[in-house]
Amino acid sequence: MIRIYSIKPKYFLLYVLLLQALLIISACQPEIVKKQEQSERPAKQEQPARGPVSDAAYLSYMLGYSAEIQFKWDEALKHYSDALREDPDSVILKNHIIEVMFRLDKTDEALSLAEETYKGDPDNLRTMMILGALYLNKGRIDESIEIYKRIIELYPDKTDAYMQLGMIYEGQKKYSDAKRIFGKLEEKEPDNVIVFYHLGTIYFQEQDYDRSEEYFKKAVGIRPDFDAVLYNLGVISETKGNIETAKSYYLKAIEVNPLNTSSLDRLTGIYLKQNKIAEAVEQIDAISKKYPGNVHLHKKLGLLYLEVEKYPLAIKEFRAVLDKVPEDNEIRYYYAISLEQIKEFETALQEFDEIIRRNPENINAHLHKGYIYSDLENHDMAIKTYEEILKVKDDFPEIFSYLAMSYYYAGNYTEAEKIALKGIEKFPDSADLHFNVAVIYEKSDRFDDMVRHLKKVIKLNPNHADAINYLGYSYAEKGIKLDEALSLINEAIKLKPDSPYIIDSLGWVYFKLGRLNEAVEQLNRSISIVGDDPVMHEHLGDVYEAMSNKALARESWENALKHHEKEEGLKERVQKKINDLDNKTN
Repeated sequence: MIRIYSIKPKYFLLYVLLLQALLIISACQPEIVKKQEQSERPAKQEQPARGPVSDAAYLSYMLGYSAEIQFKWDEALKHYSDALREDPDSVILKNHIIEVMFRLDKTDEALSLAEETYKGDPDNLRTMMILGALYLNKGRIDESIEIYKRIIELYPDKTDAYMQLGMIYEGQKKYSDAKRIFGKLEEKEPDNVIVFYHLGTIYFQEQDYDRSEEYFKKAVGIRPDFDAVLYNLGVISETKGNIETAKSYYLKAIEVNPLNTSSLDRLTGIYLKQNKIAEAVEQIDAISKKYPGNVHLHKKLGLLYLEVEKYPLAIKEFRAVLDKVPEDNEIRYYYAISLEQIKEFETALQEFDEIIRRNPENINAHLHKGYIYSDLENHDMAIKTYEEILKVKDDFPEIFSYLAMSYYYAGNYTEAEKIALKGIEKFPDSADLHFNVAVIYEKSDRFDDMVRHLKKVIKLNPNHADAINYLGYSYAEKGIKLDEALSLINEAIKLKPDSPYIIDSLGWVYFKLGRLNEAVEQLNRSISIVGDDPVMHEHLGDVYEAMSNKALARESWENALKHHEKEEGLKERVQKKINDLDNKTN
């Protein structure tokens, strides 16, 4: 769905009231208040209502007016009410009171008085304009429409009524009626930019992009700095596939109004679709330098830098936003993620804690805390974090998965199994949870249970390369079903051709099959990708030993010992192999 600049329903009344305010201000200019009401009113012509009839009423009226133009609404209401007590039939006073009540959000009282005033003087323009706005405020759309239609009937030159009626029809998506009213207004005011704007918007909603463009161009021809219209022309051009023209409109809109964030967002979107992120950064950075205090520009730049993984630059932009808008939790989240990416873990944790303080149910912030603690191998804190999440949110299988694996890495296999199985009970079709419990069973020497869950993973997700590899490797490690193991691992290789761990598995199954040269080739390839994995070096040493190349076997095992802390039990196992090799040599 494509959005253009238009009056949103929640802001529609505000727009009406702004127009109404102009009417009120013009009507409130100091004037000689007549003490005699005119005996009659010329047909279909606006006439002023009778003013206060006594000096006391006139004094209170002027005091009320003085307070009103100073926005002292309570004081204004008091003085106007005093005046009305002196002169209870004054429509002018009643209208002022209605307007002030509206300002004070006393809409029920304002509406009641407006309806009473309208009954007493049904042709009073000002009363009708106020009443129409009040009906609109109360959602009494049909009654508001009837009032504005009556105004147009009595006062055909009152263009404000046409504008408001047209906008109501537009807001109700009664586009034919709206076009009819705006069309009449266009006849009366052929250079009215706002009329062109609304007609352009209506035709766009009807997907008549040519007519829409025609009216928007009329508007911008009269007012070239109308940035909302420039934006809309950009959207139409983009919709028609004229991307470069769209870009030019968005750039003009931003030049006219750097706060036109919609144009900035659309322009950035075009650059991203064209994979021209560097150009997007350059464009927005240039604008940002002209308007260094523009928060939205800093946001947009930060997100672009995050997209291209320029984390320090993203951090700088996000920090600029937070210095001005510290309550922006969304940007604080991206700021914390950027810190996490450059391993500024302590600061990132502080930021995630601040996000959670502001919004305790922000699950993503909790999750990232868990990720950080896992990266820091602080498994106790990771466990605590994931358990806190489960207290408020247990409808994501991933949380059970993360918690189970945190217990696993902490060496608590019993609790890891318990959490994983609890997750599976709640989410029986979660391939990841079945994979997790398979990994846990492997550590617990429950081979058959492990195989059963790995097969379940593959059934749920036939493209789960890690599960396919794990099953194949497990068969190879046991020295069983070696042909099936090779087939499984080759299948996994097709899914993840550059995975060093699957390549290591391929080398290992070749070793078990006695294809030693192929084993060396694959194991060296895996080590070239991940040079600090001790198991890969151990595997290579085992192959060299089988090839009677004792020197290379010792060298490989010694390389494994350099990184022994990465694999539990490896140090003792490999050291024994070296000792046995030395004993054979002696």
